[in-house]
Amino acid sequence: MTPEPEWLGLVRAQDWDALSGRMLSYPPAERVALLEALKRIVPTTTEVNGTETQTRHRHPAELGTDLRAGAAKILLLGELEASVRGAPEDAGQNWQMLHVDVRSLMEALVGAPEVTKGAVSLSRRQHARDALDLLDEIERNSQAMILQLDDAEDRCWLTEVLADIAGLALRAGAMAQAAHGKVIECDAVRGAKVITAARQGAERTRQNNSASNRERLKRMEELVESGHSTARAAEIAYREGLGVSANANRKLWQRSRKK
Repeated sequence: MTPEPEWLGLVRAQDWDALSGRMLSYPPAERVALLEALKRIVPTTTEVNGTETQTRHRHPAELGTDLRAGAAKILLLGELEASVRGAPEDAGQNWQMLHVDVRSLMEALVGAPEVTKGAVSLSRRQHARDALDLLDEIERNSQAMILQLDDAEDRCWLTEVLADIAGLALRAGAMAQAAHGKVIECDAVRGAKVITAARQGAERTRQNNSASNRERLKRMEELVESGHSTARAAEIAYREGLGVSANANRKLWQRSRKK
């Protein structure tokens, strides 16, 4: 029988100090398993601002005297996760991944249905096309500058510098747009609340009407079976306080017969 790894016993004992001192010495596979175990142990919280949400693990200070605060500290410091992820990717790799992600999203939006009406030049599709053109321009200008250098090492250096700048600029643009759009989120949140309330109201009305309709139909059925015409049954039911009018009762009866 394979003995259990040391880290598992330390986790069970909640000996976070001992675990912090030894965790980086464990084999890679054990560090991966330990990281996943800690992520399951530490509770998460969801932060909301306008229409934006993000879920993260709670920080040690937020857990107070909770024994899981030690595990939260390990996650917050990030040493274990860094050892699992390995060396960080260089600027060139980061830019290429970001470039591919943004391009894929914009290409999808170019082919997606429009969500607003009005001038085509201000449509989502056109904004996506313009973004693709700008990404192409970044690549063209970067290559033009890189090819000006003769030394291979200098070209590698400039490639990294330009990739780092491009990635930072793209993220800055996204953050600026997010900040600028916060005022719109107020309307979006209010609109979502109105829609939710309307749906709930419609559902309550539907349920109430359903119960009322059943009562009206039941009474009319009794009257028809006792020999009254549909029109007369509708009139009697209305006079008994069922329905908004005799005509409405008659139409309800007719609709129920067609089902």
